[in-house]
Amino acid sequence: MRPEVLDLKHSATSRYFRQDAKKYADNVFGRLASHRYFEGTTMVVILLNALCIGIEADYSARFYKPTKLYEGPAFFIVTEVFFAVFFTTELVIRFFAFKQKRKCFVDAWFIFDLLLVVMMDVETFVLPLIESTGSPLAMLSTLRLLRLLRVSRMAKLMKTFPELMLIVKGLAAAVRAVSWTLVVLVMILFVWSIVFTSIYHQGFATDEEVAERIESLFGNLSKSAFSLIIMGTLLDEVTYCCSMIRQSGELVMLGVFIVFIVISSFMMLNM
Repeated sequence: MRPEVLDLKHSATSRYFRQDAKKYADNVFGRLASHRYFEGTTMVVILLNALCIGIEADYSARFYKPTKLYEGPAFFIVTEVFFAVFFTTELVIRFFAFKQKRKCFVDAWFIFDLLLVVMMDVETFVLPLIESTGSPLAMLSTLRLLRLLRVSRMAKLMKTFPELMLIVKGLAAAVRAVSWTLVVLVMILFVWSIVFTSIYHQGFATDEEVAERIESLFGNLSKSAFSLIIMGTLLDEVTYCCSMIRQSGELVMLGVFIVFIVISSFMMLNM
């Protein structure tokens, strides 16, 4: 790894731990919350939580899984309770670690974790009780869909691994250039759509009447744009499109279509 990257990683990590040392009190909770082993353990549990969410999603797709947590397999019950208890405990430790407790409510990461922990605890401990009592509040069980937001907790990995932040910053810096590439691509697509629509317009014919003809691909401007972006830029069913153009007898348009492929797919998308 290049020296400047290593320096950036070291400075980012050091800055992160210095900031924690300033906001945490000099007590048992402060020392625990600012310890690197505590942070490392939290990161490992976050990864395990994301892995278990993936396993549960795959299991639900392959086999039947009851919507009620405590009626499902024991593995998912144990993991859900473990993660709920761990993240709640971790949040409580960080709360008591603050020098000034009111400042935790202006700490972005703390608020982020608080929202996730509240949703997790409600889903794990509150909703099952509501469902078992037959309360009208059982309709709140639809909030289980929000459990997918737990995966967003993996964003905290960027605090521990500055290399991830470097990648994110690089992507953000590339957005401007990519945006202008997209603008040029849309302009090219618009021009070629006009050309193909002018040649293969369907007129007053219905879509059913032109279902097996070239007009089904380029009968109007929207059809032309869709066909060009799918078959010319993304190269899906490009052979079918070429065959339809060749059957129409307009070999010049086949050359125009190939030029579009070269410009939009081979040149623009590989810049």
